[in-house]
Amino acid sequence: MRNDLKNDAKRPGHGGRMSRRRKKEAVLRLLRGEDLEMVSREVGVTAATLSG
Repeated sequence: MRNDLKNDAKRPGHGGRMSRRRKKEAVLRLLRGEDLEMVSREVGVTAATLSG
């Protein structure tokens, strides 16, 4: 799961908006109690984007 998110974040063309799948996986990780900063770094978006 985490490796998929990391790979998506590094691929070209995956800058601006998050796909539904990436967002869902990130939100599920946050709901499980993972650290916001860690998830945001691994997904490649700001913490504000994930928390908003």
